[in-house]
Amino acid sequence: MRKIVIALIMMFSALSLFAATNTKQTAKTSAETKAAQADLVPMPSRAKSYERYTEMYDIYNGSRIAKIVMLGDSITQGAYWNELMHRGDIINRGIPGDTTVGMLERLDTVAGPTVEHVFVLAGINDIAQHYTADAIYDRYVRIIEFLKRSGITPHIQSTLYLSNKNPNYIAVNKQVVELNTLLKSYAVKNSIDYIDLNFLLSKGGAMISDYSYDGTHLNSKGYLIWRSALAKYMAPQFEVPVETSVDTSAEAPVQTEQSADMPSAESGGDTSAPAPLRDPQN
Repeated sequence: MRKIVIALIMMFSALSLFAATNTKQTAKTSAETKAAQADLVPMPSRAKSYERYTEMYDIYNGSRIAKIVMLGDSITQGAYWNELMHRGDIINRGIPGDTTVGMLERLDTVAGPTVEHVFVLAGINDIAQHYTADAIYDRYVRIIEFLKRSGITPHIQSTLYLSNKNPNYIAVNKQVVELNTLLKSYAVKNSIDYIDLNFLLSKGGAMISDYSYDGTHLNSKGYLIWRSALAKYMAPQFEVPVETSVDTSAEAPVQTEQSADMPSAESGGDTSAPAPLRDPQN
């Protein structure tokens, strides 16, 4: 009887030690996974921000009057594209933290009756959520095919590299290369514009640090480079006023010349006609 009691005590002790060790290991693995995901690309809470953006995009109705849509995640959302591109017919449909999964779910807010062109930038948050390049590519193609079926011309923009400010940039950028290779091949085979933003924003397989404030998102210098990459695809509708120094000693009021491309309402010119999209081959 005594031997049986001792054996039971030893067995329970072993089980308790195993359970404690396993619990610690599980907690350690979970913490490491969360830390890796946080370092890779910070992901805002979908419950707090994602639904707010989609609800606002629903009431804006911009896709019912715009000709151009910028579709993407926080990198796209970070610019006022109508001001950046000097056009009144372009709207922003970027949402921080969005993936190709989310973009597929909200294409109805993109494919409006007046929309002619959609510029897509996606993939980095998918990589952060550990989706494979093949899985991301599959959803990306479904987005592009939906746009084509809707009579919209899609433009694929390369998924951006991270800079060395992000501690995981080497591993992530390898996956970015894999995804972009698939996207470029698809674009070439299907006669779709592939805009290689990394060619201008990166060097040596990483984003140039001077173009990003955190290793992932662009700063103003980065957006100006992006604008230059899109310039051949769309002409500005309006000129940006240039500040001039004023001679305060002059008695006559200072007058600024009207741009030749912007007829005045007094002259009977049409001030509402939008500038055409440029042929990228010209």
